[in-house]
Amino acid sequence: MERQRNYALSGVNEGTDNASDTVSGAADAFGVDMDAREEQEKENLRKRKKLRAKERAERRRRRRYIFIMCVLAIELILALFFFIAKRMNRGTDTPRLTDDPDGLNGPPSVILDSSENGDAAEINEDGEIGVNNNIAPDDFNQDQNQDQDLDFNQDQTGQAAFSAVTVGFTKDITGWEEISSQYVVLLDANNGEIWTERESNTRMYPASMTKVLTLLVAAECIPEPENAWFTITREITNYCYVNGCSVAGFLVDETVTVKDLLYGCILPSGADAALGLAIYSYGSQENFVAAMNRKLDELGLSRTSRFMNCIGLFDENHYCTARDMAAIMRAALENPLCRQVLTARTYQTTPTEQHPAGIALSNWFIRRIEDRFQDKAVQVIGGKTGYVKESGNCAVSLARRGTDGREFICVTGNAGGSWRAIADHTLLYQSFCEP
Repeated sequence: MERQRNYALSGVNEGTDNASDTVSGAADAFGVDMDAREEQEKENLRKRKKLRAKERAERRRRRRYIFIMCVLAIELILALFFFIAKRMNRGTDTPRLTDDPDGLNGPPSVILDSSENGDAAEINEDGEIGVNNNIAPDDFNQDQNQDQDLDFNQDQTGQAAFSAVTVGFTKDITGWEEISSQYVVLLDANNGEIWTERESNTRMYPASMTKVLTLLVAAECIPEPENAWFTITREITNYCYVNGCSVAGFLVDETVTVKDLLYGCILPSGADAALGLAIYSYGSQENFVAAMNRKLDELGLSRTSRFMNCIGLFDENHYCTARDMAAIMRAALENPLCRQVLTARTYQTTPTEQHPAGIALSNWFIRRIEDRFQDKAVQVIGGKTGYVKESGNCAVSLARRGTDGREFICVTGNAGGSWRAIADHTLLYQSFCEP
């Protein structure tokens, strides 16, 4: 019996040992499976990371490709736009330069207004837009019996009177292809004698050359502009922004001298300055424009000139002729303050809270054309440019001959570009005014 009981106990112990071995083996197998699954999960994670990285790289590549294509498309559209604009300006009746040895057809370094600059801006990279063909070219041409050159003298009553002067043509420029501008007049500033012209009695849009008359009308009613102050309003800056005008750079609530407005109107062709002059002088632009048209009547120009704003923004009823603009420039130069502004190369405005160092202003036309008159007897000493698409590039300038001090006024309109306007003034002065 004792032997049987020992035998039974030994069997139980063996069974327990076997069960323990089985459990231990199962645990080992389970551990191996866990390690395998962890390795598999790590491998899957690495694959997913590689896949995501590849997808990100592919997205970046696609975005880069789309960006490049968009840039190329924009460049193509701009190139097409400028090509069409040039073609529009190059009608069969529009004279143009046949060659360009000095690179005059390159783009200007600043934008001209709407001027430049502004006025609707100055700011057209090259401004090559055609003439408005809706205006008959001979609307304001006088017939041959009446087509005489006129000087404007004041009679005893103070009203403008006409007196004929001798036309001093030295050359006929009708067929000159080297002169790009459609409208041309060159005259002696001292006596009003016309030296050469092309369609000078034809209606044209003056663009920002308008501001020469703005300067004159304002200067005549402001005796001490350096002691007068004006605060720029939001209405002024909004008007300039909405109409795309070039500006001098004055800010809302900035209080500046009226003298700064005079220079800001001409040198950078600032519409903000022109509007400031109008409001300071007459209370509103409308009242100021009425004064401008009274001045045209005083000068004897009201038959062929009419202005609708003080800036030069396009309006079908805002027009003059090349001869009219020369007469306006001549009248402005007789005013000492206007002459000082029109012949200034640079100007620094009065320091203000908004501009502690002031604003540096410069006359783009004088700075660009003066290099072409080095070592020449004739020097360009003043000028005002203009541009709206309906007018093309135009300019009025003043030159002085050093040998005898004689001064000349040149007006051109609808040139093929801003640099071509400069080329036209250069060629006209050097062809007709050099001793």
